[in-house]
Amino acid sequence: MGEIEEEEHEKVSLAEWALHCCQMGTLDQIIDPSLRGKIVPDCFKTFTDIARKCLADRGNERPSMGDVLWNLELAMKQQEGAGQQVAGSVRKEVNRRKNDDLSIMIDGQRCSGFDISDPTPGVEFSEIMAPTGR
Repeated sequence: MGEIEEEEHEKVSLAEWALHCCQMGTLDQIIDPSLRGKIVPDCFKTFTDIARKCLADRGNERPSMGDVLWNLELAMKQQEGAGQQVAGSVRKEVNRRKNDDLSIMIDGQRCSGFDISDPTPGVEFSEIMAPTGR
């Protein structure tokens, strides 16, 4: 297979193409052209790191839904916070207590807490939990 054919084959599967771009150091190629230059580098790194972990071959190597959700929210905050100075009172912390709970602190208040090792879906999957037919 020629180099061009191989590149086209990699683009058939977005997941395979993204992993290929990650290995080649060309992840910026997967950004929609209309978004290029608008994504904060920290946001892009956070997003691509969690996406890459989600594509692990073995399920036990993939992050939990809680970890994915937390990292996507972090990426969003990184993007939204771009160009703005973070006030001294705004402090984000991730505290892993011995029972593996994840808590996010903003302005000294706990914003969310959930067990990241719990495989049971919560409110984010409430529609899935009602398996009624259409």
